[in-house]
Amino acid sequence: YGFFLSFYMVQLSKIKKLSYNKTRQKWITKVRFYKMKFKFDLHTHTIASGHAYSTVQEMAKAAADRGLELLGITEHAKGIPGTCDEIYFHNMRIIPRKMYGIDLMFGAEINIIDYDGGLSMDAALIEKTLDIRIAGIHLPCYEVGSVAQNTSAYVKAIENPMIDIISHPDDAR
Repeated sequence: YGFFLSFYMVQLSKIKKLSYNKTRQKWITKVRFYKMKFKFDLHTHTIASGHAYSTVQEMAKAAADRGLELLGITEHAKGIPGTCDEIYFHNMRIIPRKMYGIDLMFGAEINIIDYDGGLSMDAALIEKTLDIRIAGIHLPCYEVGSVAQNTSAYVKAIENPMIDIISHPDDAR
């Protein structure tokens, strides 16, 4: 259905190795930390979301400095205290899609608002303005139900062809 629970491309350069230490007569696990090269991050927020502290330009510069090739800026949709108004999403079309040598995508982290996978953003706005669409459950916008109800909410959001990514499905609150 075009969604990913983890959206990071990585290159592993080190692997876990086991060696036998004869002086201790036991197996010792030597873990060489996996060196990962992140290619993109598609779930980020700027000051427009109300709980982040950088501008689009600052975020793009930081992403380029860290070697990313693609940055997705996905502001919170209505329902999260302090987030931007819908006019913000209409105006995203004028922001350049490349800064500091990296590609940029603009979208929203849309709230799942009911057990049927309903979303806090109108379909027309989603389709017309967003490069990338993330959906997730956020407590200010959702009445926590049973395991079956919460699972249904996620499954219905996953089945929605407008949604690309599901955000933090492991949030146990």
